[in-house]
Amino acid sequence: MYKVLLVDDEELVVQGISSLIPWEKNGFRLLEPAYNGAEALERFRREPADIVITDIRMPLMNGLDLIRQLRAESPHTEYIVLSGYGEYDYTSEAMAQGVKHYLLKPSNEMKILEVLHTVAAELKRRSEHAEFVERLQNDFKKVLPHVKEQLLRDIVLTGMYNKQDCDYFMDLFMIEQQLFKLVLFGFHGETEYIHKFALRNIAGEVFRDEGAYLTTVVRDQMLLLVKAVDFGQLSAKVKQVQRIYKAYYKLECFVAVSNEGGFTAIRSMYDTVRRCLSFGLSFQEGFIVTPQDVPDAEKELPVDAANVSERLVLAVRAGNAAEIRDTLNEAGGLLGNGVHDAAAARKLCLELFLAVIRQSEGGLDEYVTAIPQLYNMPSLREAFQLLEETALELAARHSGRTAKRQNDLIDSVLRIVQDNLGNPDLSLKWIGSELLYVNVDYLGKMFTRKTGSKFSGYLLQLRMESAKRLMEQERELRIYDIAVMLGYPEDAQYFSKLFKKYTGMTPTEYMRGSEGQKQQPF
Repeated sequence: MYKVLLVDDEELVVQGISSLIPWEKNGFRLLEPAYNGAEALERFRREPADIVITDIRMPLMNGLDLIRQLRAESPHTEYIVLSGYGEYDYTSEAMAQGVKHYLLKPSNEMKILEVLHTVAAELKRRSEHAEFVERLQNDFKKVLPHVKEQLLRDIVLTGMYNKQDCDYFMDLFMIEQQLFKLVLFGFHGETEYIHKFALRNIAGEVFRDEGAYLTTVVRDQMLLLVKAVDFGQLSAKVKQVQRIYKAYYKLECFVAVSNEGGFTAIRSMYDTVRRCLSFGLSFQEGFIVTPQDVPDAEKELPVDAANVSERLVLAVRAGNAAEIRDTLNEAGGLLGNGVHDAAAARKLCLELFLAVIRQSEGGLDEYVTAIPQLYNMPSLREAFQLLEETALELAARHSGRTAKRQNDLIDSVLRIVQDNLGNPDLSLKWIGSELLYVNVDYLGKMFTRKTGSKFSGYLLQLRMESAKRLMEQERELRIYDIAVMLGYPEDAQYFSKLFKKYTGMTPTEYMRGSEGQKQQPF
């Protein structure tokens, strides 16, 4: 129902109109009336009305001042003016304020209802129009991201839009910025669409304040149109995107950034940035390629592949781990942190890897599954790391270790564990890299093969059994002392948690139990 506020200083008029009209039957609800403009203003502020029927000449505040005040506060309210025969000057002023409906005193039920229904029809049309506009706006908001995505894709792939079109879309998307940069994110190998979609959302969120105007997935790459800011500011945001994406999805993405340009230059900027991305391999994680990097990347790789390959093969055959590391470190130093032709860099890594794995007694079949992994490494640093690990593993095999030597190696691990049980750094990685200089993965496989358990499980069992003996035999020791003695110097609570998981009892419960058993008579 439409709410109606009646305002007139003549009580008889108010009572007459109030009783004359069957309000609710006609779709209206009459509010408590007011007898002057000031009182009406107060009542309206407590409960706004859809329709105000007001006299013109009233004390304290006349009807015209009331309408003027209410229009400022409630522009959607409609007004009906009550006027007498001699009030034409007031009527013209009311018309100037936009009042379109009048009732001449006295009015009968038919005239009043006719005006009320006319006003109600106007309110209904206005409401329907507002709802229609709101639906259009909501629909526009829903489709806008797809329109933006398709626009950017069309621009970079077809260049079909002229300057007039670009100006239109900039106005449509409310883009006032005149200079932009393109950020192109690439992936290594096949990537599911959900991962590309996730990267687009991450980038949009990170670049929200810097102006991520348009984003799209094109040719298995994710493209971002952003405000042209200095490279330092832009690269910080790009690296933030890379970190978040890697943290959530365990995937690497490599990036190229264009020089700045206007809206009409987007297609040429895209061609440039795509070419930049083909020079994306670098020793530095998170390296961002720019057009300025391309001239250096086009040069031949500064590494003699034949010489490096020969040195690696000889080192593997001799079981010389130090020479393997030195050779690869020298090659990595020559490549530095610059960008390189991805195809040439991958070809180099593949040649070196094939030369190394040919030294396996099992032939290429043993390592063939690692070739795609190496070829799709996101950086040269990671490719060289896999190359080094493989070379070291094969070098260890070629060092003359037979099954007996492998047993001796594990015996050494067991002795080291016994001698370092209280060392908080004790781990298979520490033993392999710091003491025995053996590939950790290889060492882990040998340990499991001989002992029948993983190193972590063996170490936990040894420490917990040692803890039980200390609790039974050294009654004066505190739980904290035992934790320190067994390699948990700063976290007795963690030790207690492990102990309970292992024995089913807390250290305190176990000590009490063992003490009770000692006190029982034979």
